[in-house]
Formats: sequence, C-alpha cells, structure tokens
Amino acid sequence: MILKFKYHGDTGLLEAYQSYILAQNSSMSDTVVITSTASDAGKYDYCLEFVCYNSKNIPKAQYISPILKYEDGITFTLPNNLTEYKGHVDMQLTGYLPEDNSVVFKSIAKNCKAFDVEGSLNVLESDLGETPNVLTEVMKQLDELNNVHEEIVENARDEFEGICNQRLKVAEFHRVRFYAFAELFKECYVMDGGTVTAPDMSNLSEELDTDGNWYNDGNREIYSADLKITHNYDFVYNFYSKGISVNSSGFITGYTPYNSEIKQLILPECFEGRTVSGFDALADDLEITGITELYIPSTFSDQCDLYKLKGAIENVYVNPCNKTLKVYDNVVYSDTQLIYYPSGKKDKVYTVRNNIAEIFTGAIKNNAYLETLIVPEGVRIIYTDGIAFNSALSYVILPRSITALYTGCIHDNADGMTIYFAGDVTEFTTLTTFGSEKNYKIATSFEHAKSYSKKFGTYGIPCTTPGYDTMTEIFVTRYE
Repeated sequence: MILKFKYHGDTGLLEAYQSYILAQNSSMSDTVVITSTASDAGKYDYCLEFVCYNSKNIPKAQYISPILKYEDGITFTLPNNLTEYKGHVDMQLTGYLPEDNSVVFKSIAKNCKAFDVEGSLNVLESDLGETPNVLTEVMKQLDELNNVHEEIVENARDEFEGICNQRLKVAEFHRVRFYAFAELFKECYVMDGGTVTAPDMSNLSEELDTDGNWYNDGNREIYSADLKITHNYDFVYNFYSKGISVNSSGFITGYTPYNSEIKQLILPECFEGRTVSGFDALADDLEITGITELYIPSTFSDQCDLYKLKGAIENVYVNPCNKTLKVYDNVVYSDTQLIYYPSGKKDKVYTVRNNIAEIFTGAIKNNAYLETLIVPEGVRIIYTDGIAFNSALSYVILPRSITALYTGCIHDNADGMTIYFAGDVTEFTTLTTFGSEKNYKIATSFEHAKSYSKKFGTYGIPCTTPGYDTMTEIFVTRYE
C-alpha cells in the first residue's frame, strides 16, 4: 500500500510515500519516504512528528523524529508502536535552515487512516513564529486529561483503601493450617465467617488408605469447602498405611503390610469414624519387619504404647498438631516422660533430655545399638520394662533424683551390665527391681553400696575386688 501526500508552495512539491516491509522478526516495519521536485529541497533539515489515535479518536501516542537530512528524499522508519492503533494519524513535516535552525515551513496532514489513505499536506508558510506546534498541543491536552484521570483514580484508590483499612480494623481474622505427612501443607488467615480451600490430596500412593477428610484437631470437626471459619483451625488429613486394623475402642490391634517393599508405617487419625489414640494394650507385639519410618498422628496420647511395635524403626515423625507428643532427635517425649526410643536408632550413647521426670513403660526397648544410657538429674521414676531387652546396653547411669523404680524396670539388657547410682537406692529397690535374668553390677557410693549389700547380700553384686565389700575403688571415688 502506498500513501502519497502532496503540497504546493514556493518551496516546490513534496511527495510522501510509505511502503510496508516485513522484517526478519516477523513484525511490521513502516518506512516513510518523502521526495521533492524542488531543486533546493536538500538545503533544508527536516523533522517528522506523528500523533496516533485509537478507534475512538482519542490521541494515544506521539513521536518526534530526530533531525533528518534530505538525500534523494527524506527517509524515516516509524517505530512499531505507532502503527498498533487502529484509528487515524495526524502528521507534521517541519523544515529548518541548517545555519540557524529557523523554521522555514510546516506542513500538516490530518485524519489519515493509520497511514493507509491519501491526504494533502497543507503548507503553513506565513507567520511561522506565531504558529503553534499543533500536534504537541494535542499531546499536552492529552497529558492534562491523563493527570486529571490519574488524580481521580488516586483519590478513589485512597478512599477505597481507607474503607478497607477501617473494615480491617474491626474485622477478626483466624489462622487456618493444613497438615499432612507430619508437615505443614498450607497456612492462611481468613476473615471471620469466610471460607478456605484445602490442598488437593487426590494423588495418594496406592499403598495408602484414607477417608478423604481433613479433621480439625481441636474438636474433630470435619473440613468442607463451605465451612465458615469462626476460630483458628488446624486441619489434619486422615490417611494411613493399608493393612492396619483398629478395634471398636479406637486402638490399633494389628498391621499387615501392603507389600514387603514398604518402609513407612503411617498411623491413622480416624478409622471408620473412630478416633485412633494408640495400640491395644492386650495385643501381642506387632511385627513390622522392614519398616524404618513411623508417622504418629495428632490423636496419640502419652499412653499410646508405641513399644508394641516390634521392628527396626529408625526415624519417627509426629504430626505437629499433636498436643501431647513431640519428637527430639528421633525420640518421642511428652512434657514429662520419655515415651519411645526407636528400636532401630543407631546411637551408641544417649542422654535423656533435661526436665524429664519419668521413663515410661517400654520406652527404651529392643534396641541392639545403644551401649550407654545417661539419665540426667530430675528423673524420678522408671516404670516396668522402661529399659529392657537392649542387647548392647552395658552401662546405665541414674541420678540422685530417683525416687521410684518399678519391678523389672531395668532387665534383660547386656549380660554383666553395670547400673551406676549417684544416690542411695536401698529404700525403693527389691530383689526383683532389676529382674534376675542377667548378672548385673549395682554400683553406688561406698557407703550406699555397703547398705545395699546388707539388705540384699551379694545378690546381683559380684565381689571380685579384695578389700571392698562390693565395688572397686573407681566407683567409690566417682560417686562419693
């Protein structure tokens, strides 16, 4: 398509041609070529100016070229953004004397349809100093209109923000969290009475079972998409390993692995509508051969009897919503008790956490790696089977704070294991406190050892060092 502009005047005839050239980048490039029949056209400098309008006749873009020279015509390549508007184009050609940059003439063509129709360049040669730059004036008016528009928008935005801030000041927000796999999947804050969308959990492994529900751990309320949020919620997704059986009281009675390759045992929050809180105390030890990771739900309490699991658990995870149980260094604790030391934990030496008062039934049991157990000051009670059947356990160190040792609290560990006491244990021990299956050494201070010997004779206390009733001098020195 060729666009031709003509004007007639003393300076001669100028003709404007435009051709469309497809560039290598597949975008449209527009080139304007202006030629003149006047012999002196080359002595002037030129400037082209464009204003582009949209289809609603609103000026949208302006462009002013640099100073252009006349060499077999004036050639000017339009920027692509000037041709994207589908309205009309106003165009101005200004001629200058190179000596002093004074304006010689201005030629204006208006209402050209996107560079696509012929039009006349109307030459303005008189009173050039008084002639305004028409196109620039148009853009100035447009800028003023834009400034007014922006001011209106800004005022509206400020007013809306003020309304929102005022609303937020009186609004109440609630925290909503979604947990699964003992991990936080989503956390958000929802305005009182609002709703929230739960994470998508549709892609579960075929090894897992679920009732498809998210349970609020506080009151076991079930999540739904239209649930009105009126307080803080911690939702837990109920999924679990296939093969778990649960009795009518909500206690796990058995587990049959889905296949022999499974390494994770994930325990349910709920099972057939019943909240699951632990293992059946009457159930036999549950063999979980091959399982190395255990996931404990938010519903388990400190009486959950985790020791019923007979296997080589190495890593333990507790749902963060559990209000009773926490995991530290892969060992399960309540606020006051050591609950479960995994049978597959490979530490040779372990020190019970500070501020713990009790070692629960079956807490440290069936471990083949632990050699030395250090119980810190503050622990008062060790329950039956608290430290039992640990085949490598050779040294147990107990503090002065011990006040109660239940029958069989420490038994069937390594043969010849030595139990070190920092205080007198004669008042709360009997012949069956440590069982009779293994030949244990009871090491206390010298005086306490003598009183222990008087009460129980040499039962469980081999006297192999001449000159002492019970222990070697190193034990006496250590605890005297």
